[in-house]
Amino acid sequence: MIPYPKVLGHEGSGIVVKVGSSVTAARAGDSVLLSFQSCQSCQSCKDQHPAFCAKFAETNYGGEDHVYASASTDTENNFRGAFFGQSSFAELAVAKESSVVNVSHLIKDEEELKIFAPLGCGFQTGAGTVDNVAAATNKDTVVVLGLGGVGLVSIMAAKLKNCKAIIGVDRLPGRLELAKELGATHVINTSDKDVDVAKEIAAITDGNGSSVTIDTTGNMDLIRAGMEFTGSRGQLIFVGVPPPDALLNVHIITFLQTGKTIRGSIEGDATPSKYIPQMIQWYREGKLPIDKLIKFY
Repeated sequence: MIPYPKVLGHEGSGIVVKVGSSVTAARAGDSVLLSFQSCQSCQSCKDQHPAFCAKFAETNYGGEDHVYASASTDTENNFRGAFFGQSSFAELAVAKESSVVNVSHLIKDEEELKIFAPLGCGFQTGAGTVDNVAAATNKDTVVVLGLGGVGLVSIMAAKLKNCKAIIGVDRLPGRLELAKELGATHVINTSDKDVDVAKEIAAITDGNGSSVTIDTTGNMDLIRAGMEFTGSRGQLIFVGVPPPDALLNVHIITFLQTGKTIRGSIEGDATPSKYIPQMIQWYREGKLPIDKLIKFY
């Protein structure tokens, strides 16, 4: 259960106002991006895989109940902060050092600080799933199920990795057109419920299926289709969140005989302090045009 009341908000960016006495990642006046929080002490964190921190769900979704204690009064309930390590739907965010990525030396102006804010979660997830989790190469055929922000950045990353075929699947024509602009070699429109995604992908791949399938939707019908069309030795990677009670039946003999794998991906298995600068570099080189996905209101 996720406790309330709390201040929500993630993918924050801003200017540091004050730091604790032991903080070394940033100082007052620095420009920073905010990402997820990790404990820095469990085995996954020690192994440089903080996205799989043993306390990830507890600290990022649950938040903490003492963050705003000094602002509370005897007549109001204490509300929780540190959602996703930051609770950035506020003028001031109180964040742990593990959530902070100092980009003072990487950005040109405040406008870029706004553009780069989504690197702290969604865009990091999309790129990292292709790059870190799948370790995709020019030999791979990548299928991306769902072309929201995460899925479209997965398309960009697959192009960046020179994958031989990149197939985007969605029901919205505008997303499908943008996917082609960003690097998809093929798209499949699922707005017609009679479309058989597995058959479409079999036709595109000469029956070989995909070597990397990334589901960003959490839609169980698409996930089941992915189990079918992912080819021998291929990877089916879960990124999207299905209903909490969702279960998947696996025909073990099929997986044994084909060598397929099913994997989960949180935050693209990225270490934000290292991976966000890499994504900014790709943006500078024109390889990760994230500005095409961003609109200010």
